[in-house]
Amino acid sequence: MVCCFVFEFPSGGFADRFGKKLSLALAFILESLGFVVYASIPNFWVFILAETILAIGCSLISGTKSSFISCSLKSCDQSHLLKKVLGKNESISMIGMLLGSFIGGFIAHYIGLRETVFYTAISPAIAFVISLTLIEPKNGAIKESYWKILKEGFLCFRNSKALSMIALDKIIVQILCFFLIWIYQPFLKQEGVIIVYFGIIHSLICLSQIAVLSNFSKLENICGSGKNYLFMSSIIPGIFLILIGISFGNIFFKIFGILVISGLGLSRGTLSINYMLGHIKDSYQTTALSFAEMFRKIITAILYPLIGLLMDWSINNTFIILGLTLIIFSLIPTIKDEYLN
Repeated sequence: MVCCFVFEFPSGGFADRFGKKLSLALAFILESLGFVVYASIPNFWVFILAETILAIGCSLISGTKSSFISCSLKSCDQSHLLKKVLGKNESISMIGMLLGSFIGGFIAHYIGLRETVFYTAISPAIAFVISLTLIEPKNGAIKESYWKILKEGFLCFRNSKALSMIALDKIIVQILCFFLIWIYQPFLKQEGVIIVYFGIIHSLICLSQIAVLSNFSKLENICGSGKNYLFMSSIIPGIFLILIGISFGNIFFKIFGILVISGLGLSRGTLSINYMLGHIKDSYQTTALSFAEMFRKIITAILYPLIGLLMDWSINNTFIILGLTLIIFSLIPTIKDEYLN
């Protein structure tokens, strides 16, 4: 997480300066290399090297793929499809994770854990080959100095209150819901759910996100507006976090609550990016998105030890604290309708 924080903002500037296609290609080849190094030698320093390579790869992707989609759609006058395409892009990613979890389980069981990590290098290697066929969108790379691009990416937030508020809303809600991923399995174990069912529940968590990612426009229409949906998709997960924490309902209701939190809360960041891109000049989109992501990662890294201490104290109370924090933040009016137009 710390390495991702260090490389996040500089990698965004790299994509805007030298091209989003090049950034994606380098990201995929580095990810593939990282997994190969991971599986090479069981040594602590090799592990650190692999983590660093993977962190650079992840940082080069972060922000770049959304910016690449946005600029590509603008190049063909299809910007109105951005929300739909971003949702589909993340849905496909979730399907890949879902399939990977099943395939990885079989490889780990019948071949071994080390081989599982090694074979993971195949998918980014394939992605690297595919990335070579991509067409760099207009404004995919600009000729300004690298340092000016970093400065302008930062100034995007300083000069736009709307962008800053959407980013703040995204970061806080995403962080609070993200910790569900680390809490739900110890909680289920505490509730007597045997480990064999964890894979099924993980699959349902992926499917719940896919269902939401594929229907952003419909959900916004049901809620009446984008602002209303952003509010509902933060306060509802907060309510369910508290209900789970106070042990309301049976185990099936608690699992349902976990699916609601993940479906609404974990997919929400993609919709926020859609609105953020509307406030960022094409030339600095990746840099600005990476700047926001940098802050999310450093805050997450800082909170990890605190969440661990809370879980050691009480898993149920951790749910309640996260839920209360999320509800309180949801009630603070940070988003206005004009920010989303």
